[in-house]
This record gives sequence, C-alpha cells and structure tokens, in this order.
Amino acid sequence: MEGSSVDGTGMEDLIFSLFDYSILKISERIKILFPVIDWDQISCLGDYDLAAPLPEELGKRKDRYPSQSDSDATVEFGKGGTQVFAKEVAWVSGDGERLHLMLFPSNVERYFEISRRRLQEYMDRLGTPAVLFDYSLESTTAINYDMVSLMRKSISLFSNGIGLKDLLMDDSIFEKLLDWRESASVSQAFEVKVSSQDGRGHWFEVNFSKVKMEGLIYLMAVFKDIHEATVFQLRQRKKKLILSRLSKVQNSFLSKTSDFNPYQLFLDAILDISGAEYGFVGEVGVGSEGNKLMKIHAVTDFSNNSEASKALIDKLKHDKFFFSHFDNLFGACIKTGQVICENSPKTNPHSSNKRIPGHPTISNFLGIPILNGDQVVGLIGLGNKPEGFCESDVEDLQPFASTYSVILNALENEERNQVLLRDSSDKALILSTVGDHSPDTIVVLDGQLNINFLSPGYSKHFGAAVTELDAKNKIKSLIGKTLAQKYKQTEEHYRSRLCITTKEHENRWLETSLNIFGSEGGQKIIAFVREVTTHVKSELTLKASLRKERQFKHFLSEFMGVIAHEFKTPLATIISSLELSGVYLNQPTEDNLLMIKKHLAKMENEAGNLHKIVVNSLAYERFRKESATLKKEEVKLYSFLVDTLSQYGLADQVSLGFEMERDFKVRWDRFLMQTTLVNLVNNALKYSDGKGMPKLSVRSRASGFSISVRDYGIGISEKDLPYIFTPFYRGTNSQHVEGTGMGLIAVKNFVKLHGGELRVRSKLNEGTLVTLFFKE
Repeated sequence: MEGSSVDGTGMEDLIFSLFDYSILKISERIKILFPVIDWDQISCLGDYDLAAPLPEELGKRKDRYPSQSDSDATVEFGKGGTQVFAKEVAWVSGDGERLHLMLFPSNVERYFEISRRRLQEYMDRLGTPAVLFDYSLESTTAINYDMVSLMRKSISLFSNGIGLKDLLMDDSIFEKLLDWRESASVSQAFEVKVSSQDGRGHWFEVNFSKVKMEGLIYLMAVFKDIHEATVFQLRQRKKKLILSRLSKVQNSFLSKTSDFNPYQLFLDAILDISGAEYGFVGEVGVGSEGNKLMKIHAVTDFSNNSEASKALIDKLKHDKFFFSHFDNLFGACIKTGQVICENSPKTNPHSSNKRIPGHPTISNFLGIPILNGDQVVGLIGLGNKPEGFCESDVEDLQPFASTYSVILNALENEERNQVLLRDSSDKALILSTVGDHSPDTIVVLDGQLNINFLSPGYSKHFGAAVTELDAKNKIKSLIGKTLAQKYKQTEEHYRSRLCITTKEHENRWLETSLNIFGSEGGQKIIAFVREVTTHVKSELTLKASLRKERQFKHFLSEFMGVIAHEFKTPLATIISSLELSGVYLNQPTEDNLLMIKKHLAKMENEAGNLHKIVVNSLAYERFRKESATLKKEEVKLYSFLVDTLSQYGLADQVSLGFEMERDFKVRWDRFLMQTTLVNLVNNALKYSDGKGMPKLSVRSRASGFSISVRDYGIGISEKDLPYIFTPFYRGTNSQHVEGTGMGLIAVKNFVKLHGGELRVRSKLNEGTLVTLFFKE
C-alpha cells in the first residue's frame, strides 16, 4: 500500500478513496506518533471514523466529504486510560475523488529533558560561550569555560551567581525573554548587546532553549559572536542613511526657491545621523573691522526649555545670530582648524566654563571646522550625544562637512555674480559650481530626457577614455532604466543600482538617484550618479556572513531536535532496565542475578549509543565549516586501512582491494580520515540490505589515487541524490535505517580539508559507489 501510486503532495499521512472509501495510503510517521491505534486494522474510511471520530458537531467523514472541501479539527484516539488527542488537517483532491489527511500531536512538551552530566558535557564541548540560568533568569547554575573567558571578570563573581540582566545592555530584550519563557516555543534566538569593558558592548546572537533537568525547568543560552557582522551591518545602514540625507540636502539646495533656506534641513540631517541633542551650522567670515565673525545659519531651538532659554534665543535673533566671541570650544575649532571631540568639556583647557543663563548644559561636544583649502569658512557644532562622541562620528559627518563647504563656496560665487539677474541663471551657476566640486556626476534633464547640464565628474564613473557624447548616452540609458517601476521610491523619487562596463573592461556599480519636479519651463529631472562598487561588495560579504549565521542557528535548532528524538529510545530502555533490576534485587536468586546482568549489559549498550550521538554531533559541528586545524602525520596507506578496519571490527565485513605499492605513504589527520573511512563503510553495511559484501578499493590514478566504497544495497533515488550533503536530510527509502543525516557532509568536509574530492553515484535498488579522489 505504501508504495502504490497515489497522486498527492507526498506529505499526507492518510489517503482514502471517496469512490469506495478504501484506504490508499498510511504513512509510517503516524504509526510511530500514534501507536495507540492498530493501523493495520484500518482498511476503509469507516474503520478510521470508528477509531478516531470527529467531534459530534462535525458528523462522520463519509457524510462530510466531498461536499466539504477542507477542515481543521481535533480528534481523539484510543479508549480508557490511553486517550490521545491530535490535530487533523483534511482536504479533498481537485477532482473530488480522494480525501487527504495529515495528523499532528496536540500535546508536545515545551522543553528538552536531559541529565545534568550530559548537559554539562554538551556545554563544555560546544566550543562557544554557553550558560545555564535558573527559571527566573536571575542566577547561573552552570557555565562553560568559553563563557568565563567572554565575561573577562574575576572568577569569584560567578560564585555569587550572575543574572541575565547583568549581561544585557538593553532591558527590553529581558522583557521579551520573559514573554518567550511563558510561551509554547521550545527555543528562541535574540540578537543582543552584551556588556563589555569598554562600555560600548559586544553583539551576540543568543539561542535560548528550555531544558528540563532533575524535575526542574532551566533556560540554556548559547552565545554566537556576530559583533563584526552586526557592526558592519549597522555601519552600512548608517552609510545608506547618510547618502539618502545628503541627496535630499543637495536636491533641496539645487531646487530651492529664492526665499528657501536649506540649512535647517542640513542641520536636521546631521542631528539625525549623529544622535546629538543640540547642534548648529555656521559660516565664518571677517567683519568690517577685520575681526572674525560667525553667522549661525541653523541652530536647535531650545526656547521651550525655560523662560531664560526663550530670552536667549530672542537675543540671538536680535543679533541676527552673529557671534564674535571665540573663548570657548567652538572658537578653538575656528582658531586651530582642528576637529575637537570632547566628552568632558569642563576639563578641556579651551572651555570658558561660563554659565550663560538659558543655555543648555553641554555634557559633551563635537566641533568640525569647514575648510576651503587651509581657511576655516564654517563650523558644525554638536552637543549632548547620549553615549558620547567618537572618531566614527567624525567619519560619518565628513561628507556633510564637504557638502557644506561646497554650498558655502557656491553661495560665495553666487554673490560675486549678481549681474546674473535671472533666477534660472543663478541656479545654473550654483549647480555648475557644486558639480565642479562634487564627487558625484550631476545631471539635469528635461521631461524628454534631453540633458541640459552635465558635471565634469562623469569620467570618474564611466572611465577616463569615455567621451562626453558616450557619457551622455550611457547616462540616458541609466536614467531610462532607473525610471522603471521597481526603482520607484516615491512619486517624485527613483533610485537604482546598476552595473556597467567601462571601455577599460572594468565592471562598476553605479547608484543613480533621480528627483522629478516641475518648474516654469516644464518638468525637470535632477540626477546624481555615484560609484558604489565597494559598498556593493561589502553588502555581498555581509550577506555571506549572515547566511553562515543562519546556518549555525538552523544547526543548533535541528541538533536539539535530534537530541530529543535520538535520546528517547535509549533513555526509555535504560529507565526500563533500572526499574526491572530494582525488582530483581528484592529477590536475589541466581536467576534474578542473571537477569540483572542482562539488563546491566543493555544499559551499558544504550549508554554507549548516547555517547556516540553526542560525540558524532559535536564532531560534525566542529568540522562542518571546513576551518579545522589538521594534525597531519605520515602514514602507510595500506596499513592505515587494514588497522582501521580491524580496530572497528569491520575487517570481515568488507572486501579490500589495494592496487598500489603497499609502502605508499600519505600525510593525513589520522582521526579525521579514520572517521571518514568508518562512516563510509558503516553506511555501505547499513544500506546493503544483505545483498552482498561491500567493496573497499584503492587505485592509482593519473594525477593521484582514489579510494572507493561500493555496496549493492537499496541505493539512492534521483530525487534524493542532490540533497545527501544537506545536514539532517534522510532519503525517502532510508527512514527504517538508523541514522541522523549528519555523516556525509562531515565526510565531504574532511576529504576537502585534505585537498581531496568526493563523488557519489547511485541507482535505486542497485547500490551506491562513493569515491574519494586525492592528488599525490
């Protein structure tokens, strides 16, 4: 029945014919999950209705289908003390001829159960920081060495117990953890910032799991270091924000009306990027008496702080925001032309420490002078950033400083050319000046995509050999593609990233930002083209890093699932043997002592199975990333193979063919290659299905040698073959064979670490050939 040809998704547990109500499929899965029902006695839909009736209000399935297309209900299996509840999902095939059902357990325990010794062994071998908290998350009950090293604190602190709140820099994460603790979820991952000695914190992905141990529930946390990738991601987001805000400032300036002041928009962008509470931007010049003056173009409005603050702002307005006193920190920036980053202003020798009524108390300060050559022409001043200023703030704001310098220079040129009375001419001059100094290629087009203005920076983006005509054609092509719907940000704004090839055959990524606006002369388009090749490559690197992190997260989740499943049968056997041994000990007869010895042997065997599961699982994670340090030594290949087969009791179970010199030597990591060989031979034996002795063959090749293991067993289907190196994947015809699906990928990585290559050929029901190729 299992192998009969039935149309379906392949996931169904049960399929019934709606023509004669006969059963077409029963999956092995529900036989394992719901043993309370004798599934071999279910031959039709009526039998199933009796064994697992629907709730009374839903009626019988014969009457319900096919008029009802699908349903989701809770059903009850068994009688008396063996009642089991399950979720039943049912649907009718498209042609109305079959009823498909899937069953899921209703009551699944919300935690993993494990002994203290096994848990500590797992934590110690994990190779990454791990800690076990009590249910309140206020104290640690177990910790591994990696976690102690991470904390970088005196070991005496751990004797008092460290709660999770002691580690986290964000209390909101703790609240989320409390919500998860009470949920039905077994595990949950959080990206958290952990306290560090420098006060800036360190980013980790922490996987929390609920663990039952000795009757109590604990919460285990495994820390995965994602600091570099997270900081990089945050920096990339910030760079995107910087580029976006810069583009908005530039567009606002270029498209301004005669009475428009873009400086407040400029200041708002700087405050947003830096996170500072207060700030100003000002232009530095010379007064009529030859003294230095600073004209504040935009400043944070703090007039609502107090009456004194309002009076101070009113005075500044009266003075037209001119400053002539420079005996303070921003004055030092102007005098020296140097950046001042001060997180303790009162101790700085340049600070006047004068208390100005109404002025906010400044806890930290960042001053960035705006230079034109070696002359200070302006200043950006910021204050009161919550975590203080640092060098990265200066780096982030440097593009704004450069843009501000260009704007001030453009305005100066504009003032020198007041003879150009028409506003359009004024803007063209400013645009030309900005274009000459901007690292971007700036383009102005009309509604028909005719280019009215092109800045000279195009050669930096399209190659030194490009002509202006070629550049215009390439720009028109870029802009035409950017105006596609998929690049639309708002009604007036489009942004694309496209790859071009220069005449020098160099691939470059260009970001094109378009703004469409109306003017007296009709529709206009302002475009900024900048090179983002380095940025795109960085994003690809980040995506690769994040993909590896997701793989680790998937591994941990799957690993805990395997532990829960694989530990179940051995633990049940051990518990049963312990209980029976206790009964026999109450009556210590000779026969009972023999039974006790039998059960002790069972417990020893199952304990060994548990140990293999843990060791194999940890060995898989250790080497899955192909980054292990090899402990190579010179070995004779023939002796190595014979000794390995003999050591693991496989010598009489496999045929060995060695077609090379018997003193041929290789430099291998003995442990890894023994593990590889034993894994392949054991697989051949497991899947041979008694159809002949597997063969182990060694042959010389043109550029090296090969080792192959061949069996004549159940084989691998074409459908399963592409997925055999996927962690935890089991072939559809191998579910009855013991295994975890972790071996082959580990073997592949071990071989690759030795410079080799693994190939697999297989045919269903005819056998499998696994060949390892090595260069001499």
